[in-house]
Amino acid sequence: SRLGRVAKQLFAQLRAREVAEFLAEGGCPDKALHAELEASERAVEVAREGLRALDADALEELRVADSPPSAPVREAVEAAATLLQVRPDFAHAQARLMPRPGAFVERLLALEVGQVPAAARPRLRRFLGSAAEEGQCEATPPAAEASTAVAVALRGWVCALLRHEAAALEVEMAAESSSLSPAMQAAVECICDLHGLHEVEEDLRGALLMADRFSRDAAAAGAAEEEEGEDEEVSELQDKASMVRRLVGLMEEGLKAAAKEVPKLQEGLAEPSPHADFGRRHEEVPDQLHALRDPEAPKGPHTVHAHALVRATLLISKPAVVQSAGADKGALLGEVIKSIGELYAKIQDAAIDKQAEGVTPAPDVTEAEWEQCKALVGGINGKALAQASRSFSTWHEWLSKVAELHSAKAGLLSKRNAAKQAKEQLLAINKQLDAAGLDSPFSLALMHSVAQAAKDAGQPLRRSQLCWVLERAKGDERVAISLATSQASARRALPVLRDPSLLSNFDVSAVTPAMARRVKETLSSVEALQTHLAELSALDEEAGEAVGRRVGERPQVGDTVLVLSSRDDEASRFVGMAGRLEEDDGSSQPFLVLFPSGGDYENQTWWFYEGEIEASELLAGIAEPIEHGSEATGEEGGEEGEEG
Repeated sequence: SRLGRVAKQLFAQLRAREVAEFLAEGGCPDKALHAELEASERAVEVAREGLRALDADALEELRVADSPPSAPVREAVEAAATLLQVRPDFAHAQARLMPRPGAFVERLLALEVGQVPAAARPRLRRFLGSAAEEGQCEATPPAAEASTAVAVALRGWVCALLRHEAAALEVEMAAESSSLSPAMQAAVECICDLHGLHEVEEDLRGALLMADRFSRDAAAAGAAEEEEGEDEEVSELQDKASMVRRLVGLMEEGLKAAAKEVPKLQEGLAEPSPHADFGRRHEEVPDQLHALRDPEAPKGPHTVHAHALVRATLLISKPAVVQSAGADKGALLGEVIKSIGELYAKIQDAAIDKQAEGVTPAPDVTEAEWEQCKALVGGINGKALAQASRSFSTWHEWLSKVAELHSAKAGLLSKRNAAKQAKEQLLAINKQLDAAGLDSPFSLALMHSVAQAAKDAGQPLRRSQLCWVLERAKGDERVAISLATSQASARRALPVLRDPSLLSNFDVSAVTPAMARRVKETLSSVEALQTHLAELSALDEEAGEAVGRRVGERPQVGDTVLVLSSRDDEASRFVGMAGRLEEDDGSSQPFLVLFPSGGDYENQTWWFYEGEIEASELLAGIAEPIEHGSEATGEEGGEEGEEG
């Protein structure tokens, strides 16, 4: 019976004719506004013809100019840049809009009337004023001085587009305002809110128009097959572009980390600590190696590691010597004894060279020889060397750092090459996307962003739907995403708006507190509906769901309150819970709420902002402090619960 009474009240407000007008596109009855819109369309075409007629030599002179042109030309170019959403600075516009002959006019002619940025008119207020004073808003370029013709043509184009934008806005506003009375508007909004459109802050009508238009289009599924196939191809390209873009981002992060590692390693080699400075100890190496060549000298466990150190050093500094010596350890020892200073200098200089991409002590050293060197160094027992000779130990530490630096530089180079390839791949994909989007007045980046948001919300868009929603939103990404992601709810609301009797089958259990709160806010904003709001409050009382205070009235200390929302992420766990208002300090975040029966959050408190909590008589009493250990939970309370 309660639902019937609510439905009866809404029936009284929903008039089929007005709803039909509301759901119809167009609908502006003002003939004068339509006449101005048509005149502005003709002015745009005249302005475009003026651009096409401009002298190519004058445009080329403007493109290659080393200094800004005369003030009228400069101002006109900067005004055009504003409409094209390029920074209004002549040098910047010259670089961005005139990369090649003819490109500037192509960009101007490609701008559709519906793509004029909303912020363009206020930014160009002074420009429009001067253009009107000079009578250049609707003038065609005279056959006079070339630079003057360019300035006049650009001014005419800018003024014509802004005139059309203003006329189209007037027609749209007239159509919107003529459709519904305030009471009817509120009733429609309430129905939409109860069907899940309560989060659509802007252009509710647009959401309904889109649902209506494309639900009708769905009947012609056969005609859409070709478009869907094209959309799938574009969608695949967009997905691939997103994946590669993320990959490039990860690669860039890896490059930054690797680029920081290399200078640290080079600094450690250039300025070693005194006990690890092989530059000071390498002169001791020949005497140490002579002992290894002496057959009479005792051999310790360090011997094999010293030979490995000798071979590893020659592999990267004199690989030809290693190849010619083969397994002759004596020859290798002799080479190091003879030229340890030269070997150290070659390797050290190559390692600390900040300009080189790699570490190349010898021009003929290969990656295979570097890998052999690293394997030998990695297999050396540093402790055994240290026990035999401090010189050998320092040598090993130094060569290990050189090998580490080589690996870091090689990894950095590999990452750079991979990132370069990924960027080239992304560029190729973007070119394909650009080719696929040549017929679209919107940027591919904007189209992809809106399409991806709709896809993530489980409501993928066909290309025609995407273009429609972007045109409706005038290129505003936030509004377009709101329209696209609200379609499931809009499709549920449409049948009810056309046939309010369907409300008798409405599922009340699907109504959330946020929906109910939005409905009451809407009803309270229209004076003619105040009686209905009072009736709804009375129905709430009958159902035991009334709040202790009027909607919007400030809760009082001691009230049982329900947490409706929270802008603090940490407090989101309290949403939907009941608590007792402990304090109201009148600040911007005034309400301190205690949650006595909060389960895991028992007897915790939290500060909330205005509008985040609401007093509730239905929940009164359940937020009393819990006395642990008491078994008197109250048969009386149970009876009250059953009665409520």
